[in-house]
Amino acid sequence: MKKSFQNLKHVPNRYLTPLFVAALLLTNQMAMAGEGHDHGEKPAAQTTSLPRFVASSDQYELVGVIDGKKVIAYLDNSVSNEPVKNAKLSLELGGKPADIKSTGDGVFEITLIEPLKPGVTAVSATMSAGTVTDLLAGEIDIHDGHANEAKPSGVFQTMMHYAPWLAGALAALVLLGVILKRLAAKHKTRFS
Repeated sequence: MKKSFQNLKHVPNRYLTPLFVAALLLTNQMAMAGEGHDHGEKPAAQTTSLPRFVASSDQYELVGVIDGKKVIAYLDNSVSNEPVKNAKLSLELGGKPADIKSTGDGVFEITLIEPLKPGVTAVSATMSAGTVTDLLAGEIDIHDGHANEAKPSGVFQTMMHYAPWLAGALAALVLLGVILKRLAAKHKTRFS
């Protein structure tokens, strides 16, 4: 082993630097785990975000989370961010009234007649708590997540999976070629 490293004493540093960079590139690419390899870490669970709306006035804010025909809505005082106690609520989404049930202070469960369609929908709510009545307005913009999503083909996915490996190998080959060409030119001039 010592003999192989002793041969490197005669190689100028300007040739060793690209070789060292090429070795780092290849080592980095080989360290990446591919499919079927586990390094003890579990991937984070993928979650999808449910559509939300905000309807507000100067004093109150209603935030709703829509899950199909079910909506959970939270009514808060916008200044103190506290739930509005003993509030009554009526809600219209796109001009259609919704069935509402209070499940706690400032929390409401709403059942829609039908799920909202993709696009912009007007949201209007009337809340009353004690002697206070207020109108809250907003809108929700629902996108059809699957319509605009382009799924890559199997060949494209495979190419993207191996792209870092190919790029690293190509860079290493180019650097190795440059080094060998320079060494060959130097030997040629030395023995001519």
